Amino acid sequence: MARRNIPILNKKIAVIKSVERVDSNNFRVKGHTKNGKDRYITIPDNIIPLIKLEKFQSNGKKLIFTQKCGKMHTVGSWQSTWESYQNTLNYEYYCQQMRNVGRVPKPYNSPTGIPQFLQHFTPHQLRHTYCTMLYHAGVDALRASKLMGHSNVQITLDIYTHLEQKYRTIDISPFNNYVRNDVANLVIPMTNMA
Repeated sequence: MARRNIPILNKKIAVIKSVERVDSNNFRVKGHTKNGKDRYITIPDNIIPLIKLEKFQSNGKKLIFTQKCGKMHTVGSWQSTWESYQNTLNYEYYCQQMRNVGRVPKPYNSPTGIPQFLQHFTPHQLRHTYCTMLYHAGVDALRASKLMGHSNVQITLDIYTHLEQKYRTIDISPFNNYVRNDVANLVIPMTNMA
């Protein structure tokens, strides 16, 4: 629920406000981010036109992503919108999969339902995706920490360490060569010792 006046200067957006829950069904905008620090995030070129389009389509509303009436989402309306978004993503992926195998997809509101192809995810998981993409793009932990808005670089290093363990492929060709050549040569003398 970003503010309408997102400044785009030198391919950066300013993250200077956040949203907090007021009660069981309402949010409010407050100054500064969760950790109290404003940050300026460099964004990829292909995202800038999308942000400008959102600003244009907001028709002068104070907020970009609102309820249809233009007001800030309540907890319930946000959850409903998020669920609808995920259902739409799932349906689009389902249609793609059906077309790939030469089948006609069922309509969106099919009474028999649509198979769940995509696991549900939270908006916060998109932050994890962003951090993972920074890692795969080779962005160092210090820069990633600033882009993520982490309170200290250790948080980012912990994530990067986990990603390193998960995705890193270690070149073991020297070990393969050793086993193939040197160890095979060692087996023969050891056999003769018996």
